[in-house]
Amino acid sequence: MEAKFEKKTFLFKTPSGTSRGVLTEKYAWLITIKENNRIGVGECSIIPGLSPEFLDFNQYESEIENVCSNIDYYIRNQQELLVFPSILFGLETALLNLNQNRALIYFDNDFSRGNLKIPINGLVWMGDESFMLNQIKAKIEEGFKCIKIKVGAIDFEKECKILASIRSVYSEDEIEIRLDANGAFSMNEVLTKLTVLSEFKIHSIEQPIKAGFWDDMES
Repeated sequence: MEAKFEKKTFLFKTPSGTSRGVLTEKYAWLITIKENNRIGVGECSIIPGLSPEFLDFNQYESEIENVCSNIDYYIRNQQELLVFPSILFGLETALLNLNQNRALIYFDNDFSRGNLKIPINGLVWMGDESFMLNQIKAKIEEGFKCIKIKVGAIDFEKECKILASIRSVYSEDEIEIRLDANGAFSMNEVLTKLTVLSEFKIHSIEQPIKAGFWDDMES
């Protein structure tokens, strides 16, 4: 087998806020594996500060280059890439695509054939109050019954005001609300904030505190 990679830069149409900063661009490294006349493409993608294996971009790219240069070895020893889950994902998806032998098709099922839809949440990025409310309104008008809101970057009281405004119009049976804090809450405030947020009938909250603090999560 032969393998190569290409770096791509995607620009956000609108700067998108998280509790770790504002995203304006997104990088991805596409791995292409070739065997005879078959080709498979997989994506390696990270978000600085959020991805567990993040190195500087030069180191990260060097790891991908190493995999591509030794592709047969890493296909046989994929467990060695567990410390780089995004690179492992890129390798796995490239192999799936290779086996399908059809451009950008990874599984042969009703979804890939266009016969089945998968319900997903509408993602609302952080920003000022009017920006977030406009996003929420647009998602609801587009038909989303579940919205996922990034929280933790603006004033907590303003975030609660936004949630209250949603619940003043839509019940939990009409719109499901999920939150993503990206580890923004500290341990001395998280339980208090979760109690306050529960008043708005929140379905769930993703990563209220930073990853890796297992004892704190247990408490």
